[in-house]
Amino acid sequence: MVNAILGFTILLGSIIPLGSVVLKNISNGMYGQFFRQYPPVLYHLSGLFLTYIPTAILLYLIFKKLNIAKRIQRHYLSNTLFGIGNFIFISYITIRLFASTIEGGGASYAVMLFASYFLIPTKIILFIAVIRFLIGIEPRPANELIQNVDVPTGIAD
Repeated sequence: MVNAILGFTILLGSIIPLGSVVLKNISNGMYGQFFRQYPPVLYHLSGLFLTYIPTAILLYLIFKKLNIAKRIQRHYLSNTLFGIGNFIFISYITIRLFASTIEGGGASYAVMLFASYFLIPTKIILFIAVIRFLIGIEPRPANELIQNVDVPTGIAD
């Protein structure tokens, strides 16, 4: 289930990078007043944490609340697809963070230049894995739904 949550997190964080946008607006970007005095890797790490950590926590709570782990059919887990997508994305992030520690910016530019050749297929793989995962979720049992509903009996007290 961790693999699926990580895949959902990467896909949602890539589509809606809310944390990075907030960080950019608050600090005026990597060369603003605050981050100017620190290495660029700190700005990139802050953006990653603000984008992916809240998303991962929110998805974990949603998966727990909806009891997804018990409702997913085993052959729809998509562990292989999630694993491939997660591995490629985490490898890219690691290389990008390492490249941003090298002064001059040439290494970061080279990583970003070739990133689209890996990230676009990665997002497609994760999208397919998410769709397959969502298709495999069984509906809640009827008795579980009825327990949470207060049905009026029509009899006044």
